[in-house]
Amino acid sequence: DSEVPVPENTTQEEANSSSEVLNNTPQINLQPAEPGTSSVKPPSPTKHLHKISPIPRLSQRQQSAELRKQQYS
Repeated sequence: DSEVPVPENTTQEEANSSSEVLNNTPQINLQPAEPGTSSVKPPSPTKHLHKISPIPRLSQRQQSAELRKQQYS
């Protein structure tokens, strides 16, 4: 009987610990990932975002302007 509650408690503890680990794992991964990759990622994605965002917007605006000109002409 003493062995029965031990595995039960162990499974409950494991389930709780696993859930805690899962909850803490993303946080832990984000924390080391942020400082290391933050210094590396912000410049690259920021540059990519800055480069990508104006280009498609300008291209879309130019295309829309050209389409409007074609329609008017």
